[in-house]
Amino acid sequence: MWDFLTLRTRVDKIGTFRDHIVGTVRFLISNILSSDSVNSNRTCFSAVQIRRPPGSFYGVTNIVAMVATVTAT
Repeated sequence: MWDFLTLRTRVDKIGTFRDHIVGTVRFLISNILSSDSVNSNRTCFSAVQIRRPPGSFYGVTNIVAMVATVTAT
């Protein structure tokens, strides 16, 4: 179900006159959420690289994910 779902986000630095792009983060949801974590409502953690627009490494950010199962009563 999560095999090919990808999340991509942009990281910006807030400036005085305009914001500057620091880089982008892209990762597969299946790398963070396993079938065990989805079924047991566990929180999953992962560290991913921030890449500058030319493709060079900038830094690392942490990703936290959890799937919550909600039932209607």
